[in-house]
Amino acid sequence: MGRVSWLLCLRAFTILGILSSVSGQCAKFEFPTMTNPNSYTAERSVQIALPFQLDTHNCTDLPETSTITVSKRTGDLFVDVCKLLAKRDGTCFTFRPEECVCWEEKGRYALSKIMDKSDITLWSWKIGNDGQIAAERKISFDMLPYPPSVEQLTFNSISDQASFSHPLEPSMSVDINCTYDKGYPETSSAGLLKDSQGFRLAASRDDGNERAGTVRHTLKDISCDDMGDISCEVPGASKNLTKALLVKCPPKLPKKDLQLVSHFGLHNELRIPLSSYTKQLSSCKVAKVIQGHHQNQSLDEGYQEHKEKACGSFASYNMLGSPPNLTLLLLLDDVSEEDVGEWNLTVANDVGTDDVTFNLQVKTAPQIIQLSLESATNGSAITYPVEVNSSVEIFCEYNKGDYPETTAVLRNAQNVELAGVQDDNKLATRFTLLNVGCDDSGEISCELTGAVKQKVTESLPVKCPPKFTEKDNTIFESSVGERVELRFQLLTHTESITECHVTKVIQGHHDGKGHSASHTDKEQKAEKSRDCLAFASEPEVKGTLPKGTLEMRVDKVTPGHSGTWRLTISNEEGSDDLTFTLKVTAAEPSAASVNGGGNAGYIAGVVVAVIIITSLSSLPRWC
Repeated sequence: MGRVSWLLCLRAFTILGILSSVSGQCAKFEFPTMTNPNSYTAERSVQIALPFQLDTHNCTDLPETSTITVSKRTGDLFVDVCKLLAKRDGTCFTFRPEECVCWEEKGRYALSKIMDKSDITLWSWKIGNDGQIAAERKISFDMLPYPPSVEQLTFNSISDQASFSHPLEPSMSVDINCTYDKGYPETSSAGLLKDSQGFRLAASRDDGNERAGTVRHTLKDISCDDMGDISCEVPGASKNLTKALLVKCPPKLPKKDLQLVSHFGLHNELRIPLSSYTKQLSSCKVAKVIQGHHQNQSLDEGYQEHKEKACGSFASYNMLGSPPNLTLLLLLDDVSEEDVGEWNLTVANDVGTDDVTFNLQVKTAPQIIQLSLESATNGSAITYPVEVNSSVEIFCEYNKGDYPETTAVLRNAQNVELAGVQDDNKLATRFTLLNVGCDDSGEISCELTGAVKQKVTESLPVKCPPKFTEKDNTIFESSVGERVELRFQLLTHTESITECHVTKVIQGHHDGKGHSASHTDKEQKAEKSRDCLAFASEPEVKGTLPKGTLEMRVDKVTPGHSGTWRLTISNEEGSDDLTFTLKVTAAEPSAASVNGGGNAGYIAGVVVAVIIITSLSSLPRWC
């Protein structure tokens, strides 16, 4: 009896132990970055990294190796997403796929994946072996709202739904298919197919998938009139798609007569809309219409040899845009009164031709006669560079040509419009710039507004310290032994540089005197500023002042050039500085160094071994 009781007690304790380790789940999953313990929300198409860890202090009999399984509910079942193999000694190994990763921090792991709609479900974390679960945690995944978007628009064969290649032959039939994401929460709006005229195409819909929808339209016996852009749109979508339906047809010009305008003495561009499945034209000709007859003048390559002849001929042509929506660009030079009148344009591709009549007008364009800067004191020409606090009068004279609505606008060096005053004696605009400052150094411009644009600039250098115009840390890259050019944009009234220094910046901290404030006196002394000639070649200022470029050249880069530097330059009026970084990489090893003695291979092996050992020691422990 005593033996039976002892066996029963032992059996009972064994059962209780199993229950405490399985049903009680001695371990516990923790998610330190989650604010809601039962729900996790992420953004669509964003790589998430959800860290988790295990609390195992209540577990007294964990196995040497355990498997962490992350799964998500699909339908009525939980499907495994990824697994981790965790050992008591702190090592961690991943299975493929690698959505489960060993976190850098000791004792942590992470779920790493790109979030999509299929992830909006219940997720499960388990650890255990052979059906014995030491811990389980379930979390509901949600997604931030986002609008619907069109994902794909294709032209497919009716018979096998294979994608068509362009161009299509007339009389073919084609399936137009559009797939779109309904957004989240899912929108009830359906996708719409529209033709090139913006008219809605009668389409069948398939909205069986709660997360995506499709629309389809069958276009039978296509013709040249069907060529154009087909679009798929969803109301409120963040992205709609348009795709060109190209049909192998002759080019198509506008059916109505065109009114085109050119100008005396200018390089004229005439733009004519053209529809064609290809940008390649086999022929392009114009003909002057005189008393009902055409005087043919070819625009083909053979004719362009005679384009300088002043006979009102077109010089050349070019095609802009993408098929089928193209623009025929006609380039005209040296137009005259003889060019006024009706012209006939004929274009051809490898399928056929089309033509249109256009009326060409020739007008006199408005023009800026002069932009001058004068002394506001006596009206004489100013002496450059201009002294600070002096006054400058800006004078812009122009004519309006055949465009009476034309006006002139003056702008300062910051491209700000100046309140110019109309001159009573001339067709001109004036503005007096009082108390000129360093910010006025730059380009003064006069612009004509209206049908024809024109702009003229005049430099205004002010006698001021140099000023770097790009203060952001510019990064230059080079290798040891190579040559590197250092260029910096600046404003200056003179090419003369009285001083130029560079100073090494330590840990991004600088006291403005060539010292690092976080270093000892001995270290600070080593970081005092040095003359630019000790760093690179003599600096030069190039360009049209006051806009210039400071150029320095390092003929042979050394490791000592690497780092962040403060560059300071001065002229007789003052100084300015900026920081730049020079990244220096080691030169490519020679064949001798790669295949040299056995010691090199031994050292490389030691380095690799150290890296591997260090990496393993940093792997996290799971209990």
